Amino acid sequence: KVRADGIEIPFVFLTGFANPSNLTGALQLGAIEVLEKPFKSQALEDSVRRALKLGFLMRALQVEYAHLAERYIISPVHLDQFKKIQREIFGLRFQKISSSAEDQS
Repeated sequence: KVRADGIEIPFVFLTGFANPSNLTGALQLGAIEVLEKPFKSQALEDSVRRALKLGFLMRALQVEYAHLAERYIISPVHLDQFKKIQREIFGLRFQKISSSAEDQS
């Protein structure tokens, strides 16, 4: 429902049974990370921190979108294309953050 309303909230998916179907579904719904039980409390804390940081950055971008649209009268189609590119960049950026977090573990 939240995503249908155009609101994107990064979240961490916790599961006791991580199979490919669960993982794919969680990621398609917008999970930025999947933790399988049992997990270390530090892993959860780190994941939540990354989700909060990503959420903050996404909100900052939404404000910038509004300013751009207002200032330059960007059409909704162009704004949607810009948002799609932004999601791809965030995806690549998050993969990089995830990889570096795993390397530190």
